[in-house]
Amino acid sequence: MALTTQQAEAQQRAQAARIAKKLKTLQTVKDAPRLLYALADRDDFRAVVIGQAWIENTLVLLAERYLHLPDELNLARMSYDMKLSLAAAFQEVRPTERGAFKALGKLRNKLAHHLDEKLEAADADEIMGGLQEPKLRALVVTYKSFVQARIHARDQDEAPPKLGPPTTVIKPLLLDAQVTVRAVILLLHAFLHASLDG
Repeated sequence: MALTTQQAEAQQRAQAARIAKKLKTLQTVKDAPRLLYALADRDDFRAVVIGQAWIENTLVLLAERYLHLPDELNLARMSYDMKLSLAAAFQEVRPTERGAFKALGKLRNKLAHHLDEKLEAADADEIMGGLQEPKLRALVVTYKSFVQARIHARDQDEAPPKLGPPTTVIKPLLLDAQVTVRAVILLLHAFLHASLDG
């Protein structure tokens, strides 16, 4: 059955809208400074949920590269575990880091469904345990310094204006578990970002 001119134009507009949305998502997930700013949020809920969403959107983009008709699968509606499985099947997520991706999904659900939850040492241990190579865990230490520096900078940027000479804003340090989880999210994003560029 042939399409009418109006139907064909509607399909072209819908396709253009999908492409525009995909390009916007691609630009967003490649914006590492913006992710680092989100991870520097002192609120665990916002930092983890936003960080996991960043990871999830990148997994979708990576999986779509292998599909001729990605709209047929509607990856956006799939569960995080399914997106992770697809990325692993396409070898975009290595087995040595897959456990950390799974732990991140579990942690995101914990924070999203239990409003008073806070990050604890057990959460950091679980997500770190998902990184099976010692060199990956060593990288987390480096990423923790990036996260801590960004948290400090964000505290300074968001300090209320004061009259008189500038003063340094002193806020309590985040717990090591909080910084560790944020650093692992940043590391996992770096892996996916490199794959997206490759």
